[in-house]
Amino acid sequence: MTRQRKWFYGIFGVLFALILLFYGLILIFTYRGTPEAMEKWDEHTYVKKNQYYRFDAKEEEQATLLFYTGALVEPQAYVGISQGLAQNGITTYVIESSLNLPIFEMGTMESIVKEEKLDKVYVAGHSLGGVVASLDAKKLQKDNYLAGLILLASYPDNSVDFSSSNIPVLSIVASNDKILNWEKYEASKIRLPKFSEELMIEGGNHSGFGMYGEQKGDGKASISNEEQQQKVTKKMTEFMKQPK
Repeated sequence: MTRQRKWFYGIFGVLFALILLFYGLILIFTYRGTPEAMEKWDEHTYVKKNQYYRFDAKEEEQATLLFYTGALVEPQAYVGISQGLAQNGITTYVIESSLNLPIFEMGTMESIVKEEKLDKVYVAGHSLGGVVASLDAKKLQKDNYLAGLILLASYPDNSVDFSSSNIPVLSIVASNDKILNWEKYEASKIRLPKFSEELMIEGGNHSGFGMYGEQKGDGKASISNEEQQQKVTKKMTEFMKQPK
């Protein structure tokens, strides 16, 4: 075997080992739905298609929402919000991301709009998912598909500026959230429309926007996960149903 071939196989072996290590770490640090979430995750309540789960409105459809999960959080963790919105007349698409990192799926919302032949849609995301949703929102606004943007413990990407837009924006945060970068959150407000809505959930935390247990480094919630989910679902529903 030539020296060059030995080098090639050596480098290939190292790269392969690093890829396996990265993949293993991703799996180790991924947050999965709690037992309560998995009990709710019933295949009869959603339609699985390509990279998303669609929860159809259980009454007359009032709006359509496309949703990105938080980083390293599986879709099943958002079953509470998804089913709650569907019960309130909001058809909800939960996007499944490669390695549970929504940044890899940027542009998926536009693909869903075209594939499902949707009209005006609301886009939302939790944490990193909200940042990615804001990027998709920018493109959807340009193509006149955007009805509004909802950010859960999140803020728009630095390249996104809706300050001169009349697009409805809702931001929901929690008082005990220790994961959200509050400095960046406050700084981002100048890039949102003047009349954006904001809700502070007293006693809630970052993990409470989903059902995946306690995220490492998060603050301790003083309200139950169920109560936080109810508050989030109620506000999101009101926001999407209000006359525009």
